[in-house]
Amino acid sequence: MSVASTTSPGANVTGHVYVDSLIWGTSWDTSAGGVSAPGTITYSFDDGSLGRRGFASYMKEAIRKAFAIIETIIPIEFNEVGFLTPAGEINDVNITYALLTQNDLGGPGSLGVHQVPGDDPLLQDSGIDALFGIFAYDTPLFSKEALRKGGEGFATIIHEILHGLGLAHPHDEGGSSTIFPGVTQPFDDYGTDGQNQGVYTIMSYNSGYPEVVPLKTYKAGGTASPMALDIAALQAIYGTTDHNTDDNVYKIKGKNGAGTFWTSIWDTDGNDTISAKGVDRSVTINLNDADLDGSDAGGTPSHAKGVTGGFTIANGVVVENAQGGNKGDIIVGNEVDNRLEGFGGSDVISAGEGNDIVLGGGGNDTLTGGLGNDELYGHKGTDNFVAEDSDGDDIIDGGEGLDWLRYIGTSAVTVDLSDTNAQATGYGTDTITGVENVDGSEQNDDITGTDGRNILQGNGGSDRLDGGLGKDTLNGGAGSDTLIGGAGRDTMTGGEGADEFVFTSTTESSRKAKYADRITDFTQGEDKIDLSAIDASTVIDGDDSFVFNGTTPAQTSDEGEIYYVKKNNAGTKNDFTLVLVDTDGDKNPEMVIKISGLHDLTQDDFIL
Repeated sequence: MSVASTTSPGANVTGHVYVDSLIWGTSWDTSAGGVSAPGTITYSFDDGSLGRRGFASYMKEAIRKAFAIIETIIPIEFNEVGFLTPAGEINDVNITYALLTQNDLGGPGSLGVHQVPGDDPLLQDSGIDALFGIFAYDTPLFSKEALRKGGEGFATIIHEILHGLGLAHPHDEGGSSTIFPGVTQPFDDYGTDGQNQGVYTIMSYNSGYPEVVPLKTYKAGGTASPMALDIAALQAIYGTTDHNTDDNVYKIKGKNGAGTFWTSIWDTDGNDTISAKGVDRSVTINLNDADLDGSDAGGTPSHAKGVTGGFTIANGVVVENAQGGNKGDIIVGNEVDNRLEGFGGSDVISAGEGNDIVLGGGGNDTLTGGLGNDELYGHKGTDNFVAEDSDGDDIIDGGEGLDWLRYIGTSAVTVDLSDTNAQATGYGTDTITGVENVDGSEQNDDITGTDGRNILQGNGGSDRLDGGLGKDTLNGGAGSDTLIGGAGRDTMTGGEGADEFVFTSTTESSRKAKYADRITDFTQGEDKIDLSAIDASTVIDGDDSFVFNGTTPAQTSDEGEIYYVKKNNAGTKNDFTLVLVDTDGDKNPEMVIKISGLHDLTQDDFIL
């Protein structure tokens, strides 16, 4: 028969504390043969001769399903053998399952027990060499409903079978195993990195994902497979096997109820997808596999908000694609080429490494390409495209809506939203279309808008902001910035630092105060209004400079003149100062600039 061989402590150590803590230290040697063929383990169901009663058919079916799931993870075949031989004798098998009561197993709440490889067979004096797995049948957790996938009874079966294969609890020191870091008790204690819960290891006494989504019924929402840490421990002992090698779609459930459960994906090939398409809840999808260390040791659960069921991804598994639902989702890609789709709602999608395709869909989405040459499509809504250091050469298409390009790296950015060709931005050579607004870096940026309405923000550094045509809003932020409104009714805020507000033509602001460009925070002695690019006189040949008249209105003169008027709207905060520019000597301004607040301007406030 397959025999239980005892390994020395540490023989299967992986170097990952959360995996090693689950390894009891003994295992089955399935190469030995005997009553089991090589690579197999045999089991049987007591007919009531040894325990309190025999197994109902639904009980047997649950155990068979559990073994079938484990067969997809490790290269062992589990074969059921009849309890009795044709001669009426008890069959010699590796494991026999029997039913007792809770009191037989230690009292109320006792659900099951399983001998581990290397234990002395309970009935060896009777010539029965099988190890025993025993379940309490007099508990609701062993009802037909609870023994379906997602039920706590089904999770108990897998838990006990894994003991029988050499796995230990994360909260005690069975065999040569150790306790998870920070865990001091079996219940409601998740440990240093939160790994002591069923969504990461079915060997935990904390069922499902209680730290985030508490279990509300024993009939659904439980763990229905070995989870990522269990898979790593089993495969450290027995090796791996191929499974799900085609293109598979793993569907996230959108509501609680029968058929809702947690599983860990073991998938060895194909182009695969985790999908919440059609789900009317916000979902979280994370395509990264279990790291086996730290807070991501057991992976990151993908699930719908408030639903006790979903997926983690076992270590070494690659899932390429993700599809969100109808609400605002969080989607995280991995290191390979991903296709990440948000669909409805305001989604936050981060692609990570790889050459990814990211589609926001409807809603106000936030899209981050990360490393690699990515394609990001906002579609409808006000979308945010986030650019980081070391981004690749990306294609960014805002689609409909007023979209933002936000630079959060440490490099300066040079970007022209009116240029639809590939351009070197400092964050890769990017092709940008359909984006209206830019939030610059903390460095010295050069940002140019389109012919439409733009919001350009420089943030830190000494930035150059050029709104181009259209009704633009320019915010310099910290640093000494240069703000060029361009044509259209613009609003310019310099922010901290010595800022220059540049006008290159009298067509860049209206003749009428109501429609004039506005400077919101002019600071005398620090900021300046630059009119030097404008020929002050259309009458005199050459490029002339303006004459500053103070508060004296323009005269009938060939010289170009500027003067200012203060407008004190008593009892309000809407006071302003108008700068009037006359280039043809007719006393009527060709351009008006509106400055918030009342200012006694001097020639030193201008570059003429």
